[in-house]
Amino acid sequence: MYNKIKNVFIVITLLLSLSLFANTSEIKVLANSSIDPLGGVHNFDCSTQESSIPATTPRITTGNTTYYIGTTQVTNINQNPILASFTNGVQDWCRVDYEQTGVDGRGYGLLATPNGDIYAVFSVDGGSNNFNFGAGNGWINSYGSGGGAKASVISKINPTNGDPITGSFITAKLANGNTNTAIITSIGYNPDESIELSVNSFFCPLDINKNPIDCSQFGSSPFDWRLTLNADLTAALSSFIATQDNNDDDTNTTPPNQDQVSTAMKTVRTGGSDF
Repeated sequence: MYNKIKNVFIVITLLLSLSLFANTSEIKVLANSSIDPLGGVHNFDCSTQESSIPATTPRITTGNTTYYIGTTQVTNINQNPILASFTNGVQDWCRVDYEQTGVDGRGYGLLATPNGDIYAVFSVDGGSNNFNFGAGNGWINSYGSGGGAKASVISKINPTNGDPITGSFITAKLANGNTNTAIITSIGYNPDESIELSVNSFFCPLDINKNPIDCSQFGSSPFDWRLTLNADLTAALSSFIATQDNNDDDTNTTPPNQDQVSTAMKTVRTGGSDF
């Protein structure tokens, strides 16, 4: 009887080991992230108590600190993004100065990496020289031409005070060169510290050299744009429109590593759990 039980245990152990090995391609992105894939409004302000922040507000927790990102309604026709940090229920800091212009701005996503870096996701529907996203040296350093379309921005944030360290705009391009809407729907972190984004691109996304990809072969928008940026957000490492099997990289200037890119978005964890 003992030998039978022992043999069964060995078989089960082997099966579990094979199953884990077979699925290692899925375990690529190590991240603590929270994002509203629609880029919606989550209203609070710097006087809001942590317990009163809307439950749908994107948030991440690292240790005893929770970060919240959303929108503050400045006037009945103007919105600005807001980012706040609370530790054990006490506000550490609150920032509303990332965008204080006449265009509408929102915050709608956060990422914390295992090494302690914080990334915030914003949107703006027009350009300005007075943005404070740290994007001056970013892969894309401005909103671009046109206005009204919702461009996204990703910024690396100092966790101690909310200062933007680096950033990049994420935009689609119309045939006339004007900026069009790009909404980040998923954000993750790779072991090599690169940042993985999945983006709904309304018209053609950009290749790693910031030129529009020929999107005519991919049907109608929004396109499922997969973009990899370096940790400092100064360069794109991979850019392509995903197809159903996620393996069509014909438009990718640098072909993606399929182990790293194709399965990356499947493993992004959402919510506010610790690492």
